[in-house]
Amino acid sequence: MGIQAELRGSAEQLLSPNELVIFDGSLSDTANGISYDNAGIFTISRNGRFLINWWVSVSGATALPINFSLNVNGVSHSIGSSLLIEDQISGSAILVVDSAPVTVSLTNDTGGIVVLADTPVQANIVITGWAI
Repeated sequence: MGIQAELRGSAEQLLSPNELVIFDGSLSDTANGISYDNAGIFTISRNGRFLINWWVSVSGATALPINFSLNVNGVSHSIGSSLLIEDQISGSAILVVDSAPVTVSLTNDTGGIVVLADTPVQANIVITGWAI
């Protein structure tokens, strides 16, 4: 069980440093205990183990490397980086939740502005969970 969300229709959108990636909404939501608020925050409200895979397509930046950070309760949990101006940056993490709820978000962790790619889909995230 899990949730998948995409960011579409945000081609060439500018993301400031520390700005959340705001996904357009969920494509697939079979998650009992994982929700999305349509403002960039996923909430995991049950204990368990969770695999999180994500990617973001970029076409420019005012600083290198380009970094995106997967944050858990506002703290960086894993970072994906690229030294290329045009790239698809990805990352994954295994998250063990012993004291739900926790929040998960994806942010521009670059020291400058990042430009999202002019592609049909600019970002994707999948959170899959299983009980402890």
